[in-house]
Amino acid sequence: YSKLMKQDNGFYTSLKLPYNSRINYFFWIPKNNVGETVTGWDTNLKKNYTSYFNGNKTIGHTDSKLYIRYPGFKFLSTGFPFFIGSVLLFSIVLFLFKKNRHTNPYLLATGFLCGAFVYMFVARAEIAGLLHGNVSHILASVFHDLSWLMMIGIFIFPVLYIFRKKAVLTNVSLALFFLMMIITVLSSIINIEVVKVLGTPFNYKWLYYSDFFREQDTRASINEALNSSFLKNIFLLLGSYLLFSIAVAIAIKNMVRGRVAELFFMAMPAVFFLLSFYHYQSKKDDAALIQNPVLAFIVSVVEPGSETALLKTTVSAETTAYISKYHHNFYASAWDSSQLIDNIILFVSESTPKKFISLGDSGFKHTPNLKKWSGTSYTFTNMYAHIPSTPNSMLSLVSGIYPMIDYKSAISEKINLPPISLVKLLGDHGWSTSLLFSADLHYAKMYDYAKNQAFSFIKDFNTMPCSKKFNMMQSQLKGLYDECLVENYFKWTDSLPREKKFSILWTNQTHYPYYTDTNTAYATEDDNLNRYLNALHHTDKVFDELMKGLQERGKLKSTLVIFIGDHGEAFGTHNQTLHASRIYEENVHIPCMLFNPVLFTKREMDSSIHGLIDIDVTITHLLGLQKPAEWEGRSLFDTSKDGRTFFISPYADLILGTRNKNWKYIYNADTEEKELYNLSNDPNELVNIANRHPEVVKKEHEILAAWVQYEHKKYGERKK
Repeated sequence: YSKLMKQDNGFYTSLKLPYNSRINYFFWIPKNNVGETVTGWDTNLKKNYTSYFNGNKTIGHTDSKLYIRYPGFKFLSTGFPFFIGSVLLFSIVLFLFKKNRHTNPYLLATGFLCGAFVYMFVARAEIAGLLHGNVSHILASVFHDLSWLMMIGIFIFPVLYIFRKKAVLTNVSLALFFLMMIITVLSSIINIEVVKVLGTPFNYKWLYYSDFFREQDTRASINEALNSSFLKNIFLLLGSYLLFSIAVAIAIKNMVRGRVAELFFMAMPAVFFLLSFYHYQSKKDDAALIQNPVLAFIVSVVEPGSETALLKTTVSAETTAYISKYHHNFYASAWDSSQLIDNIILFVSESTPKKFISLGDSGFKHTPNLKKWSGTSYTFTNMYAHIPSTPNSMLSLVSGIYPMIDYKSAISEKINLPPISLVKLLGDHGWSTSLLFSADLHYAKMYDYAKNQAFSFIKDFNTMPCSKKFNMMQSQLKGLYDECLVENYFKWTDSLPREKKFSILWTNQTHYPYYTDTNTAYATEDDNLNRYLNALHHTDKVFDELMKGLQERGKLKSTLVIFIGDHGEAFGTHNQTLHASRIYEENVHIPCMLFNPVLFTKREMDSSIHGLIDIDVTITHLLGLQKPAEWEGRSLFDTSKDGRTFFISPYADLILGTRNKNWKYIYNADTEEKELYNLSNDPNELVNIANRHPEVVKKEHEILAAWVQYEHKKYGERKK
């Protein structure tokens, strides 16, 4: 932090920098011009300011377009005032209408529907920013919530009329209705936090992805979120909703009198709904911000596959041939390091985007050991995960194929995977193989998958002997410190001194909620990001322990170490956190470094585009082994490399994408939204230029459709 001093009509600071250096920076404004505490930023439209220094100079900026964020309204922290307000309202209504307090089932249903809309509107206001929007924006944003309430109303009023003379059935219908309204209001309130974390309302796809019914960590995360303060506010808000709705029912009975007034009151919801529908049709709001959570979950269970339109897209014979050639390629160059390399380690850094690695132009400095060992490395700066999901990344790394274009996983489903995986191939050539995983391999059936791939040695949190357990204030989840991987790896490899060995060491401390017991101060207000950076710094130390252990044993020259991320992680970028919601750079752009002092005598860099399916092909290429025909990748060192890869995120909307050269194309199969970015001048994907380059969009969309059709056909053949 560098404090700015006021001088005349501006502010200044003085910095001493090395010659010929570059600085990236932005401005923080903690108070407004009348002294009120705010959170203000001037981030140059989230791109940061950049200045180069090759001598003494003064840099000046004039900018009045500041982003000022005032302390915002938090619905989930207002349980007590809402409850007190509803008690007062209820008391006032009872006092004003003490002679006519009785209601009937129709009035109660009306009151609860009206009350639900008020509470859902407040929740939607926080999610979609309605308090700062115009009338058109408000009407469009509440359409889904209105639709859900209209559906309930259309159902309950006829039922109450049919059972009007049967008290038991009427009471049962009302009880079920009240339960549905409680679920509706509760889900709308909780949806505020769900959208912040997942970037979308909770749906069946996320339930499948989280492996909720088998995964202890997922349930523990939810238990952690349901703390006493959260639960207290939820109960108070629901209590206030009940009192508010009953008060509204009594008020309607006493205030809406006469035939004309009743007809006007009944017509108002229909008029409001039609106006909402009109503005919804004319505006393109982010679907994640306006979807009703109950409706979204129901639709996610019954909706057909969103890839249907792509499967029906007409693709030229030339593009079909291009995709077929892309999947069926063999080495165009020779490389046989089998006499040199007798040990391979795939060090997989969990949830690690490339931008946080301290190499090249990275502004982060918390992986110094990776940088220290990079003198004898080959870095691929454009490596990508195909899907932001650990089980699916394991599939690509071990079996050499793209994941299913579906929220379901080929690891968990009954799929005939390629008969020859990297592990089986190496095993057939006399290599011992191991998988060390510091989390729970039973998540999403990864243990079953690893066992079926014939790893000769498998250890995870449940079976790995290590005394270093997590002890972290922010989480009650169980896990091992990542240095347990290195300790157990060397125990295993030292017991097999004369054998060739392949190992996967899969870390976990950088997985949410980011396990760390260090607290190095990084310049960020985000506690999650601070904790993550500390966890990544710890992973960097673990990597250093691995390299030093190899050096002490005289194994560096004969060992190929591959450092790679399994997918990325987001911290507020593109309105998302964690990793599985989207396929922007923060989700899928990962680090990839190969270390060996004989193969790579100096630090080398390669900017060609690759994906995780290329890793196993690279290993067989370096060892002089034949690539199995079922594998879909190509070697990192193949001179005929195409420079294209594909992505998928199926856990909310089905989002697909491809990168070719500097173009990054993203297609939402549910909303049909198309995004195009030129990463050479927009690396943060801030400006969608799809409308400016329709010819590029058309070409990339056809290639993406051809890829989807190819993969759909292949997985159709693989299903048991």
